[in-house]
Amino acid sequence: MPTNSQQLKAKKPAIKKRWTEVPVNWREIKDEIDNAPHGMKTAVKEQISERLGLSLDQIHSAIRDTFGPAKTIKKRKFKKKEDREAYERNRRIAYLAAEQKQKMKAAGEGEREMATWRILKLFREWEIEGVEECNESTINRIMAEEMGFREKTPRTRHEPAYALQEVQVDFSFSKYFTVTHYDKDQGDYILQASRKVLRYKEGDKRMRPMLGVIMDSYSRLRYHKAIITSGESGSNTTAFMISFFNRDEDELVFRHVPWMFKMDNGPLAKSQEGQSFFKSIRREVQTSTPYEKTGIGKAERGWQLIWQWEMEIASRVGDRGMITLNDYNSALLAECVRQQYENHPFYSDRTRIDMYQQSILAQDPRPEVVGNDLRDSVYTVLERTVGQDQIIKIANKPFQVPVYAGDHHTTGRRIRVLIHRDGRMKGELIDRNADLFDIDEFIPTQTGTFNTHAKTFPQQLDKHIKNGEAITDQLRKLATTQNSTLNTQNLTGPKRLMPASDELTVDSPFSPGGESAEGGRGVVQAETCRNKFEALSIVAEILKREGHEMSEEVRIYFETYAIDNALNKTAIMNEAHRLIQILNEQTGT
Repeated sequence: MPTNSQQLKAKKPAIKKRWTEVPVNWREIKDEIDNAPHGMKTAVKEQISERLGLSLDQIHSAIRDTFGPAKTIKKRKFKKKEDREAYERNRRIAYLAAEQKQKMKAAGEGEREMATWRILKLFREWEIEGVEECNESTINRIMAEEMGFREKTPRTRHEPAYALQEVQVDFSFSKYFTVTHYDKDQGDYILQASRKVLRYKEGDKRMRPMLGVIMDSYSRLRYHKAIITSGESGSNTTAFMISFFNRDEDELVFRHVPWMFKMDNGPLAKSQEGQSFFKSIRREVQTSTPYEKTGIGKAERGWQLIWQWEMEIASRVGDRGMITLNDYNSALLAECVRQQYENHPFYSDRTRIDMYQQSILAQDPRPEVVGNDLRDSVYTVLERTVGQDQIIKIANKPFQVPVYAGDHHTTGRRIRVLIHRDGRMKGELIDRNADLFDIDEFIPTQTGTFNTHAKTFPQQLDKHIKNGEAITDQLRKLATTQNSTLNTQNLTGPKRLMPASDELTVDSPFSPGGESAEGGRGVVQAETCRNKFEALSIVAEILKREGHEMSEEVRIYFETYAIDNALNKTAIMNEAHRLIQILNEQTGT
């Protein structure tokens, strides 16, 4: 019978002659070993040895021959005690100097580093022990060679797999032009080439030209436009986004709706105007990490090309030369068109426009272009409680709310107010799925006139109690009607829609025939359920709110009904309410 040692030897894999015969990515093997938990490297190496059929020595040889010998710091030897003390003193001062450099770098802007001789000068003033015997070159050598102070952090390059997978958005003020005045005859702002940053005062605001950029991270195609503003805000950044999608046909092929937007944590991402805009086109927004310079680095690095272009335009118009904002933007668009025929900065054997167009044609479904005006998709949202006088106040100004929203009272309820950029207002009940209603300026009722309202159920009940009458079936029916909790025409859940056509039609509460969806926040309402499970969940929710349970017979019936009606959401909800009426008649409620 074989011994244990013989069994172990029999389990060992056959060792190949050379590690070069093994078809494996040694970078992945090295990363697997380097990332092993503390104390587990040997176990990981043994697993790799068994998996590849190589000995541990062969694995060590493969990593050493592929990546070079491991970096080791030789232990310094000293012949005299004084030499050891001097070395330890220099290392201590070098560490303090490196700490001071890093502290001042974090306190300032950019990557400015404090000079070593200035730090040593400060240390002498602070009377730090041992600094008198130190010199600048020794401290710099210790920081660079032994402490690794000059080592660069490795970075991973991220490149999208296809066009419009990600676009980056950024804003910056002009470096070489300023606003002088608004020309009423031309109906345009006048820009002046100037080295000084001058600001045109319009009312209480000081105006400057601000440039926006939308860049496709895959092809590096860019769209730029300048707007006149006092600062970066949600309204003007959203207006820039709308100008990109709603611009007239031009030579720039970059005009499709991307799958994801990436930007910094500015007003476009945080404001209600920006959030309503992105929800209306059903796209995801990703914000970069604060203080991380490489978050939208592709867009930010392109500003250098624009400042070069600005210097050329400033040279053409001459010092203090004038140009209209419209002419400036026309020249800026021509620069964007010119850049699309340049070679890609990373894939230098292909042009940017070729990469974009070939990727668009290869995608299924095809990316969309916006087919209608996006200006109605931008609005702000407030919440107010309606008083018994049907009045709400916005910016200390009274507005009139209608008594009914569909079949529901608005008196005393919490409503959501949607304010369009042109001043129009619509409202909706927060706790009810009811139709949107208009909110108008308050017009006071003249003295001597009276407006009557229908009596509520408690008021009618009080009348019958006072008269000694019984509660009739008609009053019970009235109570059931007035306490209905759903208007089923607008019941909708969260949706993530991918484009199914080449044209994206954006709806909003302010567009003609616009309906509320997802709390009235501009998400386009879907007409069909995604699957039968979503249809059943809608039916179950309607039944639960009306006090009924989903039985097995009801579930089977609605599975068949939903499929027969092509998952039509409106038909399914209407059928659910018809079933509730039947159940109420059977139970006598």
